Amino acid sequence: MRKLRAVVRLVLIAVLTAAGVLLLLGGRLLALISDAAFRRWRLRVFQGWARALAAIIGMRLVVRGNAPPPPFFLVANHLSYLDILVLATQVRGVFVSRHDVSGWPVIGFLTRAVGTLFINRELAREVVRLNHLLRAAWERGEGIIFFPEGTSSAGAEIRPFKSPLLHVAAENLYPVSYATLSYRTPAGEPPAHLAVCWWGEMTFPDHFFNVLQLPRFEALLTFGDAAVRATDRKLLARRLHHLIAQQFQPMVRPEELSTFNHQSTT
Repeated sequence: MRKLRAVVRLVLIAVLTAAGVLLLLGGRLLALISDAAFRRWRLRVFQGWARALAAIIGMRLVVRGNAPPPPFFLVANHLSYLDILVLATQVRGVFVSRHDVSGWPVIGFLTRAVGTLFINRELAREVVRLNHLLRAAWERGEGIIFFPEGTSSAGAEIRPFKSPLLHVAAENLYPVSYATLSYRTPAGEPPAHLAVCWWGEMTFPDHFFNVLQLPRFEALLTFGDAAVRATDRKLLARRLHHLIAQQFQPMVRPEELSTFNHQSTT
């Protein structure tokens, strides 16, 4: 029954994604009239796809607080590739992702199609290039979403924040909003830190197929009360980390975790 549920969901996801791609391709005609109109269309399609996908995979969303209006910078803790789906259901904006995701089969195409900004964190010049793109996105009135931990985790704690992507916000004193993510699975199912979070040596195909076998799971998204400003990116990162850590309820105790290397997802 569990595997049948997963297979049925995979078929529905394929149909939904094919429809989304067709809408995105059709929307490219808007680019002939207005780039801004095409970007708005692309975000609407992405959000509609995210909401439908969340329903298909059995995700039950619990949202607290208010999403920031664009333009915005929004940072959140990072637990899984599903974080992107959760946030996309509530906010319209572009995500920042690690560069190799753009080459993944199917997912790479989809992330490129919805305007994701990619970065190779190992190259210093990439940060400079991306900062120009972030500034341009803000000036166009867009939302920008990224995960300053730089890696996903099992949800035992909030890992240290990397500050380079906060340079544009600090330099221009832009407000940065924040949100906290966590997951829960029903009684009798594997705990969320194993079933939903993506970390350690977990591989994407196996993990996603296991997610699809769950009857349902809960995603809790809590937006912070107010945006944060600072003229120093490291100070800004520390303040945001403190606020998210205060708001975050650990999903597992560190001593319960096996010894794995954390695996980045974005």
